Amino acid sequence: MDASGRADSILDLALQAGGHTFVMGEMAPFTPSVALSVTVKSASGGRVQIIENGTETKSVSIDKDDLHTMTFDHVLRADTTWVRANVREADGRLILVGNPIYLAH
Repeated sequence: MDASGRADSILDLALQAGGHTFVMGEMAPFTPSVALSVTVKSASGGRVQIIENGTETKSVSIDKDDLHTMTFDHVLRADTTWVRANVREADGRLILVGNPIYLAH
């Protein structure tokens, strides 16, 4: 969801685990160690929040305004049933809200 009103904003999240890639709205088998790929556009100076079951577990600065993907290793909490990404501007204002990737235990 684009809360900023910018027509060119993009947020996409993918989770890689066990040799498979899962995207927003899909169900992935739970595994603690995953790689997350976040694709963003028009959010330079802001930050990506990784949210697990409603709690921020990681924050990554965005240093480019053009379309780009950041991939990083991430350890999910043992009780995580979903993970999603948000984007906030430098002042903390929420501008993009991603859909979750669900995790089956």
